[in-house]
Amino acid sequence: MIQSILKNIKKQPLFFLIYLAFLMFLVVILFTYSKTDGTLWANQYWSPFQDVLYKYMTYLGDFGMATLVLLALLFWKFKYAVIAVVSFGATAGVTQFLKKIIFYDIKRPMYHEDLWKIYKHGEIHLVEGVKQMSDYSFPSGHTTSAFSIFCLIALLSKNKWIGFVCSVFAVLIGYSRVYLCQHFYEDIFVGSLIGAIGSLLIYSYFENKTFGNWGEKSLLKLK
Repeated sequence: MIQSILKNIKKQPLFFLIYLAFLMFLVVILFTYSKTDGTLWANQYWSPFQDVLYKYMTYLGDFGMATLVLLALLFWKFKYAVIAVVSFGATAGVTQFLKKIIFYDIKRPMYHEDLWKIYKHGEIHLVEGVKQMSDYSFPSGHTTSAFSIFCLIALLSKNKWIGFVCSVFAVLIGYSRVYLCQHFYEDIFVGSLIGAIGSLLIYSYFENKTFGNWGEKSLLKLK
């Protein structure tokens, strides 16, 4: 299993190198700023272009995107669709358990006690049309989903340049959650770990498993 994991990491060096750089960036932020100061630091670097980019980019980390990827895989191989179901389901399950059961009382940025007054006085830049959520901040579900989806796509493709694109999308989606003031840096840090490691482990486990003849077929080849 360990050899399979290492082999898959080596097959997608760009994805995992960029992800490692992203993790290092997050670690620096987490050690440099307090939870709320990190949000305020990020909030000062806004622009109209980023408002539009992240407002819509963040949707690529929701349930709809996972469903579209799953449907696409059904037209490739049933085996890949099964791996996707397990990966997306397991990573989402872990995140929702942590979010709703263990850390249920952690507020989102704009409802955190240290940011509430600043928010109410309109001193924080918010993107128009984005509703500010209040509860279940840790970890970030969108970030978990994004890294689970795009890590799996990268592993299935085996093309390093597709891996590069997937890593960029995953990082942008993760950062969008901070930019839109929906999560703290620590939320996306843990969410990304759950998503990426979850998909890597599950793919590495099922990669060489046989699913029978049906597993190698697609919807297009069903009689």
